[in-house]
Amino acid sequence: MSETAQTRPLASRAIQRATTPERATTPDTVSPHHAQLRAALRGQDFATQMAILSPIQRKANGESAGHGGPGVDGTIVPAGPPTVPTAEDFRAFEATLDPRIVRAVHQQGATLTVATLPTAVTQRAAIWFGAETATVLAAYLDYCRGDVATTEAARGDATDDEDGVTRTEGSTPLGVPAGDGSELALLDESPSGTVGYASWLLRARDAGFVRFKYHGSQVESLADGKRVPNLEADKNDVDILQVEVDLVKARIRKWLEHGGDKNPIAFGSMIRARGNPKKADVHSNGGAIDINDLSQTTTVEPVIELLLALDGNTDRSYGVGLPFQGEFFDPADDIARSKKKAEAEAGGASQISLNDKVQNGSTYAFDATASKRGAAWIWTTTKRDANTAYTRLKSAKLKSTFADLRTKGFSFDIFPDNDDHMHLDRR
Repeated sequence: MSETAQTRPLASRAIQRATTPERATTPDTVSPHHAQLRAALRGQDFATQMAILSPIQRKANGESAGHGGPGVDGTIVPAGPPTVPTAEDFRAFEATLDPRIVRAVHQQGATLTVATLPTAVTQRAAIWFGAETATVLAAYLDYCRGDVATTEAARGDATDDEDGVTRTEGSTPLGVPAGDGSELALLDESPSGTVGYASWLLRARDAGFVRFKYHGSQVESLADGKRVPNLEADKNDVDILQVEVDLVKARIRKWLEHGGDKNPIAFGSMIRARGNPKKADVHSNGGAIDINDLSQTTTVEPVIELLLALDGNTDRSYGVGLPFQGEFFDPADDIARSKKKAEAEAGGASQISLNDKVQNGSTYAFDATASKRGAAWIWTTTKRDANTAYTRLKSAKLKSTFADLRTKGFSFDIFPDNDDHMHLDRR
C-alpha cells in the first residue's frame, strides 16, 4: 500500500476540520480566510489538499502559522525555502496521525531519536513538511519533549486537543501509559514469514503482551528457523502465526490508547499431532491456535475483542470453536450429553428422539433417534443443514458480531469446542 493510501483516512481529519460546513455557521471561529481555505480544499485530490494544508506551503503563501492556505484566488503558490515549524504547525501535523501513535511518541520521546521514530511519522513528515525532513523531525522530537519555547508549555495550562491528546508543560500527555519504547517499535514493525512472525511474537512476549501457555518452545524453535515436531512434512510455513501477530498488535494499540494492564493474550495449543492418524488437521498443518484465559463462563467480551481484531488483509475465512459454557453454547444442546440424559430418563420407552442438537467440532445441527435392543440403545444420527450450529449460541451480541463481520467480507465456520478456550484457524 502506498504512503498516500495509508495517509488518506488519517489526514482527512485535518481536511474535515477545514471543510466541515457546520463550522462556517459559527462566526467567532471562522474567518474570511478559513472560508477561502474550505473552498480551495473541496473537490481537490488528496495530494493537492495535503499541499494546501502543509505548514511549509502556508508560510510560502505568507500566512501566519496555523492559518495558512491558498492564495486569495484559490491557486497553490509554489513552496518557498523550508522553515522550522512552530508548535501550531506540529499540532496540525499530528492531526494527520493515528492519535495512539501520537500518544506513544510524546510518552517515549525521551528515548526516541529521529532514526527510531515510527515509519508512520517519518513517512508522513516527508509528505507534510517536504524538504529538510530530518531537521523538522528533530524539532518535532524537541516539541514532544517540551524542550523548545514554542511548545504548549508557553500556554501554561492543560488542554485536550481535538486529536484526543491532552498536553501540558511541554506537551507531555496526561494519563499515557509508561513504556520503554519497545511497544511502539513492535507496532511499527511489519514482520513476514514464519521466522519473522515467530521472532516478533517472542519480542511481544518480552514486552508483556503475550503469554505462551503450551507452545512457547515451538515459537522459539520457529524463530530459529527449525522445524517442530508434529508439523506436517509438506508444510514449511506456520500460517496461524501471522494471525497471532495481528491480534497482539491490536492489543498493543489498545494499551497505547487506554493504558492500564497490558492484558497479555494467552496463546495455548498450536501445532500438535493429528486428531485422526490418517488425516491432517488444522493444528497439525500449523493453521490453528487455541486461546485461553478468556473468562468464558462469565462474559463474551474478550472473545468479541479478538474477533474484531482480525485483519482482513491477512485472511477473511476462519474456523471458530467456542465452548459449552456461559453465553456460548448451552450444554443442554450438546448431542453427546443429550443422548446420555435421554437414555437415563427413558423409563420404559423403547424409542427416544432428539432434535436440533449440536456436536463438538461440527458446524452442523443434528437430529437423532434411538431404539432399545436389550439393555443397549442403538442411535441413528442425522445431519441437518451445515453452518447452522452458530444459531445455537446464546449471546445475541456475539451472534451480531459475527453477522457484522460477515457484512465486511469475513466468513466463519463456527462450532462447539472443548471448554475454557477459543479455537481459531485459517480456512
